[in-house]
Amino acid sequence: MSSSVSQYRGLTAQYTDNEEEDYPPQFTTLTHEIEKSKWSHIDDLDEFFARVYHYHQNHGMPSLILIEFLNLFQIMFLTLFSVFMLECVDYNILFQSQQVISDKKNNSFVEKRSIHDVIYPLDKCINNIDFKIWFSITIVFIFWVFRLIKAIYNIARYAEIRSFYISALNIHTNDLPNITWNEVLEKLLQMQKKHHLCIHKQELTELDIYNRILRFKNYLVAMVNQGILPPKIEIPIFGQLILLTTGFKYNFEFLFFWGPFAPFQNCYQLRPEYKVYSKRAELTAELSKSILILGVLNLILSPVIFVWQLLQFLYNYTEVIFWLFLWICFLFNKLS
Repeated sequence: MSSSVSQYRGLTAQYTDNEEEDYPPQFTTLTHEIEKSKWSHIDDLDEFFARVYHYHQNHGMPSLILIEFLNLFQIMFLTLFSVFMLECVDYNILFQSQQVISDKKNNSFVEKRSIHDVIYPLDKCINNIDFKIWFSITIVFIFWVFRLIKAIYNIARYAEIRSFYISALNIHTNDLPNITWNEVLEKLLQMQKKHHLCIHKQELTELDIYNRILRFKNYLVAMVNQGILPPKIEIPIFGQLILLTTGFKYNFEFLFFWGPFAPFQNCYQLRPEYKVYSKRAELTAELSKSILILGVLNLILSPVIFVWQLLQFLYNYTEVIFWLFLWICFLFNKLS
């Protein structure tokens, strides 16, 4: 085994001063006679195969539309309910630190409080909202509009995938729960022979499709395995800990894959300058600048991000926290 490994030799790179010679050779396309159709020669196969996979895993168009709608509803609900709890509830009356006067002439008090006594009127509720709350609502509304545009775009693209499933794969939405992904994969391989989805290869394999679906994830895993992106932090007492939060991963993907200054110009192709060896120093400086800008933006938006994550945590785990609190009270009463 050692003798076979020792036979490997590194490739000696020959660099020239001419930048045009540094570019790798371009792909050549196949010119076989194939059946032309709507699904021939798809430009972005990575996104196409990823949407085909997600369409199958979510059991068709109705579930995808419902997911997009619920995501938009969740943002609006969290925002409006948080504002309501902060500015529209009289907590002095709610916690009985102030009594409610039912008859102002005789100063008679009400022993039993109703929901109308606790909630402010709409005009007073709006007047209680200060500048910071309005500013936060504006940011959330702008974010919600972007999410709405993205949801409309996703629904339109998934409508194309639905048409592909019905017309090309002959799979209807009602049949999706009874069809495995392996069966869909076999139909995709047959579609390559008939309609030539990929222009650079005559035939596709399962590995080709999986590599396109998981391209960015494979890059991220490889960078972590090679120590280029070590998700580790040093804590004085505990030492080195592995930590890869959702926000940290989101920043990685934004920086390297789909951000405006990312090395990839689309889902499947690097920018041409990243293929030129003589520009490595310049690109390294640009990447350092992008990391600095992204770090400053994270620092500025950290209060908003923290509050949003805290609200999501509280609303998602309210029932768990409630039952945990009751269990603690039960144990305390039992011990006492």
